[in-house]
Amino acid sequence: MRVLRRFPRDFWVLLGGDGVAHLGYGVFAPYVALYLTGPIGASNTATGLVLAAWGLVGLLTAPFGGLLSDRLGRRPLILGGLAGSAFCAFAFFLASSVWVLLALVPLWGLCFSMMRPAMRAYVVDVVDPELRVEAFGIDRLVANASFALGPPLGALVITLASLRDTFLVTGVTELCFLAIALAWLPESRPAAAATEEPPRLTEALHDRRLLVLALGTALAWFLFAVYDEVFGVFLHQERGLAISTWGLLFTINPVLVVLTQYPVARWASGRSPRLVLSFGALLSGLAVFLLLPFAGIAIVVVSIVLLTAGEILEAPVSSALAGELAPEHLRGSYQAVLDCGYGAASMPAVALGLFLVGRGDFGWLLGAAPLVALAAVACFSALPGKGTDVQPVVEAV
Repeated sequence: MRVLRRFPRDFWVLLGGDGVAHLGYGVFAPYVALYLTGPIGASNTATGLVLAAWGLVGLLTAPFGGLLSDRLGRRPLILGGLAGSAFCAFAFFLASSVWVLLALVPLWGLCFSMMRPAMRAYVVDVVDPELRVEAFGIDRLVANASFALGPPLGALVITLASLRDTFLVTGVTELCFLAIALAWLPESRPAAAATEEPPRLTEALHDRRLLVLALGTALAWFLFAVYDEVFGVFLHQERGLAISTWGLLFTINPVLVVLTQYPVARWASGRSPRLVLSFGALLSGLAVFLLLPFAGIAIVVVSIVLLTAGEILEAPVSSALAGELAPEHLRGSYQAVLDCGYGAASMPAVALGLFLVGRGDFGWLLGAAPLVALAAVACFSALPGKGTDVQPVVEAV
């Protein structure tokens, strides 16, 4: 109860709705690549292109989602993104051609990329600065607690119905979040002064520290995206792991996040952002590399645990740091630039990873993981050492 009182009501409403939506994401996320390569009949390369389209659209449109949230408000972007995501989930359920899905994925990615920066800017708006790392940690805890229920629920749906029906469940959860937001989520954007110029995206792009944070985040997230979207296909096709076994192993990540994210976030809030982020990147690099020389379920479990530890350290700290760097009128834009890092990572990770799996050359990517992690550390080393070093200043390029 003490934790509940430390944060405002609007924060908990947002998290409640997001938790419902993440249940839906968890139902289909572990199985989407297997759905495309299985019932739809797409090749590994075509599947990689379909999934990479999500990252490409996010990379191209997330900045405008953040800018619009700074100009129009957080609420319109959140409501519009939820309505569009629900439509895309139901369309996925009805589609039967890879070409239709190739058209739907960019639209779904557009809805998602327009909504997520607004949601993170909402957290920055309503939560006190000293509590933001904790707030983003709680956000991830709630989302992952819901997401953890998704894979076993998805397995049940697949057993009783089909892979296709997982998207029907996802569409329903998106509509539930939309209803919650319509009823109880007010606008949070700070009121602009009458003489203030409209926010411009170029202002955010002039902050070198934000660009370095986004680049480091992209490199670190590349490693997690490989796990999230490619490991299932790799382990099934090259290591002989059963699909049902991967669904159970996939649940380790959200369960660990639920158990450890909040205490780790509280611990990280008093530490140097660059050190926390660097340590997280190194853990991720080691986790992916382990699968090159070793095999077996035990090693896969260790890899997932290390990747989860890296994610737990990186995600809340990077979002909170972007919020600290941002001037008040650019909070959505700063979160959107950070989102570009996630999009820039997901696109090549999925496309390249599935291409290499198809060729039987995935070991090259596993071997390169430590180098990717070290490149991320090089970026993070240029960030502020302590929270008190962070000032929302826009620097000239």
